[in-house]
Amino acid sequence: MSSKVVQSLHSKYMAEYSKNPLCTLLITIVATIVVADFVFIVLTKGDWFYQLLYFKNTEVLMDFFNSVMYSMEDQYGYWEIIYPPLITVFYGLIGRFSLPYTVVTGTRDLAYDLRDSQVCMMYFLVILILSLYLIHLFYQKVLSEKIGQRHVEALFLLTLLSAPVIFAITRGNSITLCIAFCFMFILGYRSENRVIRYASYVALGCAAGIKIAPALLAILILRERKYKEFVICAVIVSVLFIAPFAFTDGNILMLLHNITSDVSESTGNALISIQDMIAGLGKYVGTDLVGPLQVVVIAIISLLSAFVVLFDRSMKHWKVLVIAIGCMSLCYSTGVMYVFCYMFIPMAYFIAEERSLTKTNVISMLMFTTIMMLLPWPVIRSVMILAVMAVLIYEGFTTIIRTRTLGSSTGSENSS
Repeated sequence: MSSKVVQSLHSKYMAEYSKNPLCTLLITIVATIVVADFVFIVLTKGDWFYQLLYFKNTEVLMDFFNSVMYSMEDQYGYWEIIYPPLITVFYGLIGRFSLPYTVVTGTRDLAYDLRDSQVCMMYFLVILILSLYLIHLFYQKVLSEKIGQRHVEALFLLTLLSAPVIFAITRGNSITLCIAFCFMFILGYRSENRVIRYASYVALGCAAGIKIAPALLAILILRERKYKEFVICAVIVSVLFIAPFAFTDGNILMLLHNITSDVSESTGNALISIQDMIAGLGKYVGTDLVGPLQVVVIAIISLLSAFVVLFDRSMKHWKVLVIAIGCMSLCYSTGVMYVFCYMFIPMAYFIAEERSLTKTNVISMLMFTTIMMLLPWPVIRSVMILAVMAVLIYEGFTTIIRTRTLGSSTGSENSS
C-alpha cells in the first residue's frame, strides 16, 4: 500500500515538474531545507534558529516602536532619523494616538512602553497583516494563471518562512509595507488605463516615502520611452516625498546629512550591501580608500545596470527587474538582512515568465532559493545576486552590441 502511495505521489510530482520545472524545483529545494531547518531547531532546542536570525532579545519588533517614538517630535534635529518624512509623519500619528493609552514607567525608554501598549501593538499587527495580505494578492495576480493556485499558496508560505521575511517581522521593519507599494507600481505602470498608471505612481511615491530607494524604479518608465509619463511620475513622487516635511522639524538637507552620517558609520560586519562589503575591506586597503572605493564601485554598478535596463529593449521583464531591484537593494539600501525581501518581486515574475532549464534560469533559480532559505551568512545572498546581475548585464551588453551591429549593416545595405 505504501509503495502505491509513493508511486502516486511520484507520478503527481513528475506531472507538475513537466509543466513547470523551474517553479517545482524551487519549491522542492526550499521546502526540503525548511524541513531540515525545523529538525535542526528541535535537535538544538531552538539554538539553530537563533543563530540563523541573530538579534538581541530586547530588540524584538523595536524598529517599529523606536520609529514611533522618534517620529513624535524633533525627528531630524535631535533624533537624527534617516527615514523619509512620509513614513515619519505616519509613525508620529500612531505615536500620538497611542500615547494616551501608554503607561510611561519612567524607568525604561518610551519605545519599550509603546511596545507594551496594546493599542500601539494593535497598530503594528494591523499594518503587518495588511502588508502581507497585499503581497499575497500580488502573488496571486502575477502567478495564479501561470502555475496554479496550490503552487501560489505554497510559494507564499515559503516566502513567509524565509529568512528575510522572518527577520523583517522580528525587527518590526516597514519593508513589508514598502514592498506592497512596489508591487502596486510594477503591476500598474505599463497599464493603458491612465487612472491605474497614476495610481501606480502614487504607490511608488509611497514606497519612496517609506524607504527612499524604490524611487529608482522610475527608470522602468524611461525604459518604455514614455518621457512625459516619467515627468508626471517624478512630480508625484517628489510631492509625496517632500511635502510631509511641513509636519516635521526637518528638511531634505537635514535628511541627507543624517543618511550620510549613518552610512559613514558602517563597520562592514554585515557584508550585505556594497557599502558594507567595501567597508569590510578597510583593514586590507586602508580606511582612507574605503569612501572613494564605495562611490566608484556603486557608480559602476549603477551605470552598467541603467545602461542595460534602458537600451536592451528585448530583455525579459523579470531580468530587467532583477537588475533594477538588485542594484537598488545592494547599492542604495541599508545592509540588513530584510533588504533581500525586495528580490521577491522579480522572483514572482521569473516564475511567471520562465519554464525551460537554461543555464541562466538555473543560476537565477538557485539565487532565489538561496534568498528564501534559512541559511546563515547573509553575504552568500548578496554574492548570488551580484553574480546573476553580472550574467544578465553581460547578456544585455551582448544583445545591444549585436542589435546595433545588425542595424548598421542593414543601413549600409539600404544606402548601397
